[in-house]
Parts: sequence; structure tokens; C-alpha cells
Amino acid sequence: MREREQRKGTGLIERFSALSYGEDAVVIPEIGDLAHATAVGRIGRATFQWSACPGCGKGRWLPQRESGRRCKSCASTKWTALVDASQRWLGGEPKLGDVARGVDIGKNTGALFSWRVCPDCDKVRWVLRKQHAAKRCMRCAAIGRNLTGERNPRWKGGVRQGKDGYRYLSVSPDHAFIGMANRVLIHGRYHYSIAEHRLVMAQHLGRPLNPWELVHHLNGIKDDNRTENLELLKSKKEHLPSMIVQRLVGTLQSRVTLLEAEVALLRSQLDGA
Repeated sequence: MREREQRKGTGLIERFSALSYGEDAVVIPEIGDLAHATAVGRIGRATFQWSACPGCGKGRWLPQRESGRRCKSCASTKWTALVDASQRWLGGEPKLGDVARGVDIGKNTGALFSWRVCPDCDKVRWVLRKQHAAKRCMRCAAIGRNLTGERNPRWKGGVRQGKDGYRYLSVSPDHAFIGMANRVLIHGRYHYSIAEHRLVMAQHLGRPLNPWELVHHLNGIKDDNRTENLELLKSKKEHLPSMIVQRLVGTLQSRVTLLEAEVALLRSQLDGA
């Protein structure tokens, strides 16, 4: 049996070697053609068969026992399962929302790409499907990295909630109250931010606040930065009694609520008796 396979394989090796690498001729295998591994550039003694992918029809050499297997691009993307028939790009001029495999648009991958428009410059191009929602073209992305503040196309207002409960606003280096800002170095660039309650008070007074001046929230809500809810204190000595009184009031209010609930429960028990 082994001798017969070796003789059969030898003939196929001679055929494919002579026709594929000869000076005057190139062979195009046909579906079902068999060859030994060494004849098709593989290692080992297995027999390979020229098989077509059932998904895209692409021909390639596969071990004979795996001749019905899908190609890598079809197997990795699950083209028919992941993409609706109405969204598949079948050639020609693509439309917004069309989906294509990377191998079909000149990419060296089997991933899915979507035909999308850049939100900044309206340029249309193929974008990886899993990233198209927030993906800009390379030019606009580079411009965005070099612009700060309102000039950046990804500007979202510059407001963030700090871990301490206060709101912070991003400001530019030429801001009128830049002297009150905190400066942080991120990726080689300085970013400036000011606590919103201090900025509101400074704008209300028409002057920058001194470092030792504190802004107190009368109702204890740190992100309620209305002018009528803010009080300017000259130092921490004035702020400490206010905080003590505020915490004491909060504790007493909780206690009163608990006692009212206990009284209501006792009344209901007496009425039931």
C-alpha cells in the first residue's frame, strides 16, 4: 500500500514540479487534484487535495481528509452568520453601511470592514466594523491630538466629576483665572482645570480667589454650584465650624426621622390593640 502511494505521489510530484516551476508553463490545479505535501510546498507525507471553500469558492490545497473545510477568512468572520444579506458588499461602488471582508478589499486579514464616513471631514473609507462607531480618519485623528479645549473636534464641554465629589472644568492656558487652575502633565502636555465652585465664586466677585480662601456649599451638596448656595470663607478656621455644624445637623435629622418612624409604629400597635 505504501509503495503504491509513493509511486502515485511521485508521479504527481513530477507533474506539479515540472509544470509549476518550469520555464514555459504554469499549472492551474483543478478541483479534486491530489498531490503529496512536498509537491505543494508542505512538509510531511500527507496527501493534499485542491478544494474550493464552500463559503467563497476560493481554491487552495488542503489535507485530503479536510477537503470540505472553509478558508480562514470565512471561518474567522462567519460571513453568512454575522452579516445580513442586504449589507454585504458584492463589488462596485460601496454604499454607507456596506460590510465587506478584508480579503475582498485588498486587506491582509479576514476581519469585517464597514464603509463609513468620517464625522469631521466627511471622508468615506473602509473601517474595521467593531471600531466604526468612534473611528475618525487618520488625518482628523492626528489633528485632534494636537488641539486642546474647544478647538478639538472631540471636545465634550470639559466637565468632569472628581472623586472628592466636586465638579472640575478644563480651561485653556490663556483663561482669565488661569492662576487658580491645577496643572497636570499628561502625555507630555499640560492640562489645566479649575474647581467649578471656586470659578463661580471668582466670576461672581470679579477677581481670582486667593489660595487660602475657601468656598463653602451651604446645603452640603458639592455639585450644587449656584451662587446663592456658595459662601466665601477667609480660611479653614471659619470652614471647620461650618462643617461641624452641618454634620451635626445631618445626624440630628437622621435621628428625628428614625424617631418619627418608631412613633408611627407604636401608634399603629396601640390602635390595633
